[in-house]
This record gives sequence, structure tokens and C-alpha cells, in this order.
Amino acid sequence: MSTSRMPLALRALRNILWIMVVFGTMGLVLSMIGFSVMTEEEIHQETGTGRSASIALMLPTVVMLLVKAYVAASLSRGGRAQRWCVRVLTASYLLPGLVLLLVLDVTGLFEIAVGLLYLALNESRSARNWYRSRATAAAPEAAPPGPATDTASSGGGLPVPDASAPTP
Repeated sequence: MSTSRMPLALRALRNILWIMVVFGTMGLVLSMIGFSVMTEEEIHQETGTGRSASIALMLPTVVMLLVKAYVAASLSRGGRAQRWCVRVLTASYLLPGLVLLLVLDVTGLFEIAVGLLYLALNESRSARNWYRSRATAAAPEAAPPGPATDTASSGGGLPVPDASAPTP
């Protein structure tokens, strides 16, 4: 495994992800506390839905927080999979941000800005080189292909002749 240090751009990305996870978790906890002290009528007046529907609508946020926590925790491993996880996370910001802009909601700008920040940090030259070095360091040495053997039926690991080959 490569001992190269994670680039500053990826360390910044990881820290931003953890900050978003902490603030998102605090927001969810405060929402749950607010829903527990409000009456059903107050919740309906504020959200337009009932208590259970309002809590159910928080499930996508919980899922996104878990995804962000996973990406932040696994980012230091490097490699292709982690790079694609950040790209998927970036898309989860850019697409809703564009939809919000299409319906003329200004909050879409924040979503797009966060997505572009993630993308810029993840696709920087130092990050690409580091991902590439981690992917090649983690790849096992490829063994040259040898003859196929069937140890279970041939009695001791002897090569099994190919059935399609003509016999002399």
C-alpha cells in the first residue's frame, strides 16, 4: 500500500463532509425535539403535514447523512471506488440544486455551490494523482494464466483434458 499522504484538497473535502454530517445530525435532533414538544395542530400549521409524515420526510436526510459519513470515513483509503462515491455525492447536490433553480428557488444556488466545491476538490490534479497511486498500490499482482485444473474430480490436482479436444 502506498504511504503517500492524502492531498490537502481531499483532506479539506473530508473535513467539510464531517462538518456537514455534524450540522445535519444536530438539525435532525433539533427537529425531532421540536416535533416532540409541538401539538399535532402546530405541526400541521407549520409543515402542512402531520407528525408522522413530517418525521418520515426526514428519512432521506438520514440516508444522506449516513452516505456522507461513509464517504468521509472511507476517503483516506483512496482508489476508484472512493472517487466514484464522491462523484455520486456531488451529483446528489447538483441535480436537486438544478431542479430548485428551475422552480426559481434561490436555495438551489447553495446546493450547486456545495456540489461544485466537492467536485473541484475531488477532481484536482493532486487528488487524481493520489487516487491513481492508491488504486495501483492496492491492486494485486496479476498471476499469469495457467492450465485449468479440477482438483475435486481429477484426484489430486492433475489437469483435466478438454472435452472438446479430439483424442488420438
